[in-house]
Amino acid sequence: MSHGKGDIISAIKEHIDIPDYLESCGYHVRKHGSKGKLTLKEHDSFVYDPERKRFYWNSRDLEGDIVDLYTSRSRSVYRMSKLVTGS
Repeated sequence: MSHGKGDIISAIKEHIDIPDYLESCGYHVRKHGSKGKLTLKEHDSFVYDPERKRFYWNSRDLEGDIVDLYTSRSRSVYRMSKLVTGS
């Protein structure tokens, strides 16, 4: 079965949560404030809003969804697609 790039990106956004991804990279996710937002023990300028499924990494001037975070770290959506497809 062949998957188009759009299908893979949609599957990534639907099935991979930013906190889970960051923990798999060795970061320690912790609660931040009373509104359910999360931050990282190692980078307090990183804030994740689970309601919007978006991150804001203020010190690096980055923001976006899981695909934006992953590509900012590795520049390869292809590698991440393996997480979803298992191949």
